[in-house]
Amino acid sequence: MNTQQMLTSQDLLFLKIRVFYQKFEAGAFDNPLMLTKALEILTTEAYSTLE
Repeated sequence: MNTQQMLTSQDLLFLKIRVFYQKFEAGAFDNPLMLTKALEILTTEAYSTLE
């Protein structure tokens, strides 16, 4: 993998957010506990990426 193909941590976070949003729109998080856990994970990753 060359340097042009490598994803930055911000790119990876953006992709994770897009996947989450697609799953959310598809109804994958009908259970409030699953939605809460997914949002918690995204929030933690976003915070650590932006530090």
